[in-house]
Amino acid sequence: MKTVKTTLNPNSEARAEGIAQRPEPPSVAARPLRVASEFGLNTILIGVAKLYLVLPGLIAVMIGLCSCNLIAPAATAKLYFACIPEHTLVDTPAGARPIETLEAGDTIIGFSGKPTRILQKHSYLEHTNTLFLHLRFDSGSAVDLCGMHRLVGIRARDLQIGQTIAGQKIIGRESRRGVTRSYDLLTGDAGYRIQGIPVNSMIDEMNAAAASGRARLRREAKP
Repeated sequence: MKTVKTTLNPNSEARAEGIAQRPEPPSVAARPLRVASEFGLNTILIGVAKLYLVLPGLIAVMIGLCSCNLIAPAATAKLYFACIPEHTLVDTPAGARPIETLEAGDTIIGFSGKPTRILQKHSYLEHTNTLFLHLRFDSGSAVDLCGMHRLVGIRARDLQIGQTIAGQKIIGRESRRGVTRSYDLLTGDAGYRIQGIPVNSMIDEMNAAAASGRARLRREAKP
């Protein structure tokens, strides 16, 4: 009987061994586990635990801010006051200037009709649906403002055609929308003048409304 001897090529064996030993690429599903292993699963778990512990504290801080009226009352007060729309001309000793161009320290014509300085300037973003009033006077003057703003202490929403304000009779009252920004000025007296019409500053009243809201929330928070 003839015996057949088979001899493997050493190079073929090496190639075969190399193929057998080559690791398979990790599957897509296994990659997240590999990443977790590289960064340390314990580290990730500790980070998640810390976040879980801190999150209630952050929520409590936000609730505390609202209860102390550092957020809610001021925002609520602004909902009621829309102030003076942009491009409104304010009287100054050098002539009328758009309210948005004025800054704290500038000299304007105050509520009393005498020069005074601007102490603060507040600006607000407005929704285009916010309603503003346009009041026209028999002198040719006109004032645009929100209904809550005051002229000589009277809210604009309460003013009617035929009423006299600072010696000038109201002959027209229209409403308009589309304003995107409004302003108010805190001055050295009660306010400022727009085309000779005394306009009250509402900043102090808004601050008082916010303070009242803080007091109310504190009362409601008491057991």
